[in-house]
Amino acid sequence: MRRHAELEKPDPTPIARWRIFRSWGSSKAFIGIVTAVNQKSAIKKAIAQFEITDPEHQRRLVAEIRH
Repeated sequence: MRRHAELEKPDPTPIARWRIFRSWGSSKAFIGIVTAVNQKSAIKKAIAQFEITDPEHQRRLVAEIRH
């Protein structure tokens, strides 16, 4: 039988919200917001969620943590 405290144990991996931009030279175009555990995961999730199929656009994605 599980203890009550075990049921309320927080997830050890914090999930953050990330702003996704496509970088072009010195400017950035806002794409959207995703939730992920880290920057790399945020970019991968954005590629899938926003259906970014162009490899050049995928390479130019930048994720900034949202505070």
